[in-house]
Amino acid sequence: MPRIATGTQALHDRFGKIPFAELLGPAVWIAEHGVPLSPAVGGWLRTQGNFATRLPEGKRIFTKENGDLYKTGDVFRQPELAATLKKVACMQEYEQKIGRLLPMTFGPERFSPPLVL
Repeated sequence: MPRIATGTQALHDRFGKIPFAELLGPAVWIAEHGVPLSPAVGGWLRTQGNFATRLPEGKRIFTKENGDLYKTGDVFRQPELAATLKKVACMQEYEQKIGRLLPMTFGPERFSPPLVL
């Protein structure tokens, strides 16, 4: 996952126009409030439930409080994912501020990107 975050950051730095917090807002909302599970995901869980819940983390995510797997139409929420996305958005904004301040404080030559051949 760290490389996915790094790649996403690089793409956003180069092409992004919307602040990360705003960009992640819809995903945070969906994770917090939930959406009805689609037939595709519900079908996958029906056939692959043993695989998805083989580890405690998967069991915690893909089963309801009563231990049943989520099924098509159930509202699926991921509060832990929402919290993580919020932290990522805040960290991104913090790193952008620091990234702008360091070169101004210590000189751009000390904080230029490395040359890649």
